[in-house]
Amino acid sequence: MTVRSREEAWEAANKIFPTDYEPDTRASQNAGYPIYWSTASGVNAWISDLNTTLELNLPDGSTVRINIDPTEAWDYNGQY
Repeated sequence: MTVRSREEAWEAANKIFPTDYEPDTRASQNAGYPIYWSTASGVNAWISDLNTTLELNLPDGSTVRINIDPTEAWDYNGQY
């Protein structure tokens, strides 16, 4: 999936990710980028914020990548 902005990426993530989430400081420090873990008890799911991509790691083991490309919606004349 590709969207035009970080705002659109987070909107899409909120529709797909099955639970609420919160920042995980330790995991973020270890990874070198922001990580957000599910707040639901026993749910092993998280979002990795890779700057130009949000990677949603879902409880069933699948991964959804939301790529951010601000040029995605531009036509050949540079217009929306």
